[in-house]
Amino acid sequence: MPRKLPVLDSMVVTPPKAYDNSMLDAHKQCPRYAWFRYWLHRSPIEKSFPITFGVAYHRYREVLDIARIAGHGDAEDLHKLAWSEAVKVYGDDEPPLGHKHEFQTKARLLKTCEQGFSYWLQEPDQGYEVLEAEQSFQLALPGSGELYGGRMDWFGKWNGRIWIKDYKTTSRMGRTYANQFDPRAQFSGYVWGAQELSGQPVQGMIVETVYNTKNIGPKHQSFLSTRTEFALEEWLDDTEEAIFEINHWRDVGYFPKRTTACMNFGGCYFRGCCTLSNWSSREAWLNNHTEHKVWDFMKSSTEKGKD
Repeated sequence: MPRKLPVLDSMVVTPPKAYDNSMLDAHKQCPRYAWFRYWLHRSPIEKSFPITFGVAYHRYREVLDIARIAGHGDAEDLHKLAWSEAVKVYGDDEPPLGHKHEFQTKARLLKTCEQGFSYWLQEPDQGYEVLEAEQSFQLALPGSGELYGGRMDWFGKWNGRIWIKDYKTTSRMGRTYANQFDPRAQFSGYVWGAQELSGQPVQGMIVETVYNTKNIGPKHQSFLSTRTEFALEEWLDDTEEAIFEINHWRDVGYFPKRTTACMNFGGCYFRGCCTLSNWSSREAWLNNHTEHKVWDFMKSSTEKGKD
């Protein structure tokens, strides 16, 4: 039996009441990282330019989609409104010259939004009908009764059939980029949740991706990812098992490190904490390098992109 993780005097452990894909994925990759992020609710203080860029673009599309559902507004006025909301999210700080993501400037965000606006204008003629934007859900899993949820960017119809759309921003798009979407637990969870909410079959996901690099972009490209009932049943089994394992770590009071994940996405932010040799130093590191920020997947996401 491992020793329990210590009680940190300056921090409170608050167990999650429900799980989404981001939380489960974090626990699978490294339980210790998940403990820092979703039980102690510690988040990096430093601005992540890829995440901020992605969230700003998501906000832009959200404003447009909500306006379309409401059925009002001049298109150009809506573009200006959506852009003003995107700017609020992006803020004033831009990546400095020489930064890995120096191209993710406000000017590039504007070009990305303008191109997204062009795609948005064409959607009705291409058979798209948005029914809900930023639709959140939290449902009991059929086996354990544990709560699982998420937040769908776009829920509606394409050529008369129900689909879910997910907006993604990336700076990495090789020829195998689309392979990550099938199978992908996040999308299986969305399809399951949408079918439970609507009582209708959901075809799958439309992944609308915007590609930006220093020399390329913005470039929009969409990918399809469907789900069978067998795939959804298997996802339910995998999800129940993942939460069962998390409950075991909770009960024994120990969330182990998985050092194979230390360099994921260019390096785990909490690696600097884990390399320290005692918990007093680690607590000081967390206080100096992170802030308390509770992840709430029922609200607009603050982590929409990792590259």
